Amino acid sequence: LRVLDVREKSSVTDYFVICHADSPAQVNAIAKSVEDEVYKALKQHPWRKEGMEQGEWVLLDYIDVVVHIFRTEKRQHYGIEELWGDAEIQYFQSA
Repeated sequence: LRVLDVREKSSVTDYFVICHADSPAQVNAIAKSVEDEVYKALKQHPWRKEGMEQGEWVLLDYIDVVVHIFRTEKRQHYGIEELWGDAEIQYFQSA
């Protein structure tokens, strides 16, 4: 899991949250969990949501935070972190 601070780099959003999973079912489960937890904490639904049908790359746009949930090989292929290589990045490991 990575959080990219793009406040000084982008006019689109302040943060990108990027993670991955090994199957479409896992990608969609993570997306659903993110939606549920954000709604519980902030009472917000995503402004825009894409990719749930395919489960390859789900995007949840909360305006100030955009969450990208990839299938593992798609994340490696697109290398979105490299597009924002000069952004401050926070790394998180699952337990």
